[in-house]
Amino acid sequence: MQIFQGLSTGRLMFQAALGYGTATYLSYRYNQITKAQSDLRDIKDKKLFLHQVHDKVAEGYDEMMKVREFSNKTRKYRKVVLSYATGDVLECGIGTGNSLQHYNQAQIDSFIGVDWSSNMLAQSFQKIDELKLEDKFPFGKHPDYHEKEKQYFKLMQVDCHQMPFKDDQFDCVVDLFSLQSYYDVDVVFSEMKRVCKPGGQILIISRGLSYFSMYNKYLQLKAAKDLLDSGYVEHLDVEKVIENVGGISLVHKERKNLGMTHVYILEVQSDKENGKSVRQ
Repeated sequence: MQIFQGLSTGRLMFQAALGYGTATYLSYRYNQITKAQSDLRDIKDKKLFLHQVHDKVAEGYDEMMKVREFSNKTRKYRKVVLSYATGDVLECGIGTGNSLQHYNQAQIDSFIGVDWSSNMLAQSFQKIDELKLEDKFPFGKHPDYHEKEKQYFKLMQVDCHQMPFKDDQFDCVVDLFSLQSYYDVDVVFSEMKRVCKPGGQILIISRGLSYFSMYNKYLQLKAAKDLLDSGYVEHLDVEKVIENVGGISLVHKERKNLGMTHVYILEVQSDKENGKSVRQ
């Protein structure tokens, strides 16, 4: 009987310790979140601050995202989505260049990758050098790469909120896991649509709202801390962003990883088609 009583007492002690530990962690986490919210309110130029965060995290960004990249199979999704990239291609928010090895150079006439963070672009250039050493840089295999490198392939420091490109310049505009990092995502998406030709495609993978409302509330609660630490949020309503811009038809969409990985293949409508509904 004493043995069973000891086990019961031990179990109660374990439950009490677990409960105390959980309460302590939740209290600590809540204090972190509320402090981040207060700190964010005190920042006057939030766009400049976000730019500075992206510069700060650039060097360690790939390491920071390594577990998520593996568990969420984002490498696989990048490869599938980028198989649709053709013609003159623009990639917005190219970041550290994780997408570069997944393009099919045989389908691409020219490529421009842009990011507003010089430190992120430095990581992209470093990644290009690494891919070349491993013979995995697809653009280097193009016959025009060495003779016309600047015309065929280039990376540029550009603010995606105001891009220096002509209307209807690109056949395909790509954004992979950067929508949730922009200061004003509606403005950026409008710019993406502006520079894409009618009939051209916009390819999107983004973190965003999950299938679960309670978890979405948590994502919104911790958004200030995510912005301060990493320069992105996870509660983005991707579908609403697309609907707000209009003039876009849906080719394909999927949601993975509890609904938080949003995959879209979109087509820019011509002026005559602009009255059509975007949602399908």
